[in-house]
This record gives sequence, C-alpha cells and structure tokens, in this order.
Amino acid sequence: MITMVVRIDLFTSVFCPHSKEASNLMKNMASRFRGEIDCNEIHIETSEGRKKARIIGVKATPTVVVDGRIAFVGVPSREDLVREITKRL
Repeated sequence: MITMVVRIDLFTSVFCPHSKEASNLMKNMASRFRGEIDCNEIHIETSEGRKKARIIGVKATPTVVVDGRIAFVGVPSREDLVREITKRL
C-alpha cells in the first residue's frame, strides 16, 4: 500500500498580520493529519524564501501552496483547507 503525503508550503512574512493566523492553522492541520501531510513555513524575508516564492509565483502573504501549486492567497477557512487536503489523499 502506497501512502500519499500532501506537501503544504505556507509563505509568510513577519510584516503580515495574517501570517500568524495562517501559521496557527497549519500547525492545527499538521496535528490533525499527522503522517499524511508535510507542512513547511517559508519566510519570504530570507533569500531562500524569496527565491522559492519567485519560482512558484507567490505575490502576497500568506499564501498556501499545496503540492507545488498555489491553493490559497490569504488565510483559508479551516473547512476549505481540509477539503483541499482530503481531495489529494
């Protein structure tokens, strides 16, 4: 049996007031979907973070990227994020 793992990258900024809320939501999802998702927070203030954001096309924070594609710009609702994750599992 092959286990699917959904990769979630959250692009955040220390200057964005909504990034903290999105970060807390991702932590909740990581706990809820333990072993089924791989969550990473990427800070756009770092050179590596800016590079990754440029490659993917991130223009605002927070941005949620699911399996390499932008899924949400802004903080998604818990229900929308759960729906996005479960359709990929």
